[in-house]
Amino acid sequence: MAKNKVNTIFNLNNIILSAIGLEDPLSSEIISENEKILSFADKPLKKQYKNILKGNKFELPQKEEPSLIHALVYMTNEKYPQAFWEFAQLLKINKGNLETIKSLSIALIKMKAYSVVIKHFLPVLKKHQEDIEVLKIIGGTYFGIPEYYKKAIDVYEKMSKLTSELPAEHYYRLAFLCERVYQDKKIDKQIMYATKALETTSNKNSVLILLAKMYYRSGQKDKCVEYLTQMMNNNPTPDEKVYYSRFLMKEGRITEAYDIYRCRFETGNVTYPVKLLPEKRWNGKDDLSESTVIVHYEQGFGDTVMFARYIPEIAKKAKKVIFVLQKNLIPLFKSSGYEKYCEILSHEADVNLNIKLKDSNRSVMYSSGSGMAKIPHDYHIPLMDTPFLIGENPDRMSEAGGYLSADPQKIIEFRKKYIKNNKKIKVGLAYHGTKESILTYRDISVKKFLPILQMKGFEFYSFQSDQYAEQLKELDENIKIYDLGKVFKNFEDTACAMNCMDVMISTDNVIMNLAGALGIKTYALFNVITESRWYKTTGDDIGWYKSVKPFKAETFNDWDNLILKVKSQLEQDFVK
Repeated sequence: MAKNKVNTIFNLNNIILSAIGLEDPLSSEIISENEKILSFADKPLKKQYKNILKGNKFELPQKEEPSLIHALVYMTNEKYPQAFWEFAQLLKINKGNLETIKSLSIALIKMKAYSVVIKHFLPVLKKHQEDIEVLKIIGGTYFGIPEYYKKAIDVYEKMSKLTSELPAEHYYRLAFLCERVYQDKKIDKQIMYATKALETTSNKNSVLILLAKMYYRSGQKDKCVEYLTQMMNNNPTPDEKVYYSRFLMKEGRITEAYDIYRCRFETGNVTYPVKLLPEKRWNGKDDLSESTVIVHYEQGFGDTVMFARYIPEIAKKAKKVIFVLQKNLIPLFKSSGYEKYCEILSHEADVNLNIKLKDSNRSVMYSSGSGMAKIPHDYHIPLMDTPFLIGENPDRMSEAGGYLSADPQKIIEFRKKYIKNNKKIKVGLAYHGTKESILTYRDISVKKFLPILQMKGFEFYSFQSDQYAEQLKELDENIKIYDLGKVFKNFEDTACAMNCMDVMISTDNVIMNLAGALGIKTYALFNVITESRWYKTTGDDIGWYKSVKPFKAETFNDWDNLILKVKSQLEQDFVK
């Protein structure tokens, strides 16, 4: 978990714990959560937490006794922690007061403490669902947690039936929720709510994006383009420009898409490397023949694997290239011969003795020491700028796999140590990615693979090397799948394992990207709505990787039928 996120959670927990008191039933849950992340929190927060456990109150800038006036003033001035504190004290005085519970819950929602509302206050609020204000609170709480989106739809639709006096954002939230929950289903309903939202909300561009998504999924691409054009002509924010770039990616307009995508660092969703000067970001035009260029990773492992294909082309243009990437990928890139194109540098400072940071465990990319900025260079290139800089397009796509490789001797050693010596067809399996993949509905429960795992003549190996490998324990003991993920120390190990497989089966995650980069035969499993970069999800390959064959669900989350198609393909390719 990212440190800033840990500190945010920890700080919020300290405020809540101090406000409700150690005797409150909720305190045990707060303490339990804090204990799990205690080692990752900053020292001042740890000290504050220990003081609270000793009975000392969290210090807030106030000296008077708690009062409703103080609480409302804090709410008006958007000082939600202070408002929550005041309401919590008032609730202790007047237990069960509905108006105080409502106000206290609103403060928590503003602080994004949705789970606290659900656990502690929703049971009381649900008894008063004839109250529109209560329904707003319940709906707002569910709206904050993706797992509760379906419940949020029910609440907001109930509000629509009870009154016509609805807040401007009401239909926008309904349209957003329906799009997230139903995806390619109930499109007419989605469009109805989005159209109402366009009539009532001031946030026009967000609604135009929703309508564009909905019409795209319904097959009415002309309407999609119409709404996106309106959005782009209406002073779009960086986030809105990024959405437009993703539409262009889906259409295979790669150079144009990644040109617009260069604004991603302005969104706050992607961090620009500390102290690297924006004016040194290469524009694709300046001559590099006498220049030292840093090319640096910026997002996930899969992104690094996918776009590192362009390092050799950058090396042809520059005097020297320094490639900064995640340390777990370095052995793989060295075995792939990338040192003939560039100097390879880990994102961790202790790998390069020329970089001096106070804390050798801090990232050279994001630390306050700004390690990358200390590397002498003329230009730098964020890795996901490269498709634009190189002028990539589907017709050009020359490096579509096979640009990475594992050490042949290490493959032999891995095979001897971990792979069964028999004539069965070896199948590698990866079914789950990161949190981002959860939010974009890319993952599949391992139980869905049972029709494949029960096939005779095949031997299955799991490539999950994270907490999702625990799903393997849910399988019947008669189902045999070897857990290779637990032996992986870095991605070269993963690459060695892939080279021992006859075929890989993977959802859209780093394993799929790595298999494609290695040129390994792979079946890629996609939901009906795919991540934007996959402009080709039919036929024998996915465009970006020629060894990867796509299998796409026909409707949202229709994994059962998809797995049967994959089973049929296995029989076709391997059963004599």
